[in-house]
Amino acid sequence: MENTEQNAVKILPFESISQVANKSINYIKARKNHSIVSLKTRWDKFNKATGGIEPNMIFTIAGISGSGNSAFYFKYFKYYLTLIL
Repeated sequence: MENTEQNAVKILPFESISQVANKSINYIKARKNHSIVSLKTRWDKFNKATGGIEPNMIFTIAGISGSGNSAFYFKYFKYYLTLIL
């Protein structure tokens, strides 16, 4: 049992801050040069604000009560499901 538990744990590799910074800079340059192409949605304003959707992206949808936050989320989620199914 102990051996199984030990094999299930993945240890993340250690990277120095300079390595992480260089990866981030290269990623930003690739986005600017359009060598990384994001998935575009049907909402032009959303695409313009975010540059499109990429794996592992996190979005925060905020607004005052009654401004359509939940409606946008459910439309986005439904749209996303049509892309992956």
